[in-house]
Amino acid sequence: MPDTQIRILQFPLRILLHSGVPVGTLQTHIPRQALEAVPGLWQNSSALLALMEQEPRVYTGEKNMLLQSLMASFYFLLLKHFPAKISAKARKDADLFFKTVEYANAHFDREDSSVETIAKALCISREKLSSVFLQYAGISLKHYISTLRINYVNQLLLEGLDITSASLKSGFGSIRTFNSVYKTVMGITPTEFLKKHN
Repeated sequence: MPDTQIRILQFPLRILLHSGVPVGTLQTHIPRQALEAVPGLWQNSSALLALMEQEPRVYTGEKNMLLQSLMASFYFLLLKHFPAKISAKARKDADLFFKTVEYANAHFDREDSSVETIAKALCISREKLSSVFLQYAGISLKHYISTLRINYVNQLLLEGLDITSASLKSGFGSIRTFNSVYKTVMGITPTEFLKKHN
């Protein structure tokens, strides 16, 4: 009996959504035979996987952007040939998910941006919104908003803004909350982040 290999990939949501290409749902299981049936697809996908395997997965507090870009390329390559056939309910949930991401991306830097305010803006219950977002993103909406804010803080810090101003400009109501969230998301403090980049 031949050896069986199974690869499970979790694609980088932030990179996919900022790619400028419409994001869709993939088939959850794509056998090797299906890849080999499309001319050139097996070679291209194998080359991308080989490049991904050479990249370090994560280093302290920061994601490997090259790895994420390679994964996004792999995702769109598969999406072109293996979009999922989904039910009307699943399509509705997917639409809600993408509307939520769009809203969060546009409003994360407001202090009142929360799961509750987004649910109210989209006329959906907090429970339904949280459930759909977790299902599609694999992380909570609260964590996604925090990550957007921290990424923006890091950008502002690298542009020379001080830590307090950067945190307030990114939607945090207090420096205490900011410090706690920053350490949770990045694994290091803002001061340590600055030391690494100076």
